[in-house]
Amino acid sequence: MRLLVIAMTVAGLATTMAAPVAARHKRTQQKTETPAVKANDRDYKAALDRMPAPTQKYDPWGTMRPTNDKH
Repeated sequence: MRLLVIAMTVAGLATTMAAPVAARHKRTQQKTETPAVKANDRDYKAALDRMPAPTQKYDPWGTMRPTNDKH
């Protein structure tokens, strides 16, 4: 029983020690990827601006219903 408690304690400490290292790695990774993400967002918004605005709202079920159906 003592061995189990010691093993669980060691495993818990190892996990808590590894968490700050993983967070620090993620933070440095975000700094290096930020310009690329901003460029992708800018390109996406530019592509949306080039698309024509719809004149009529799209009805995906429009062809499934009869036109003279009155519910």
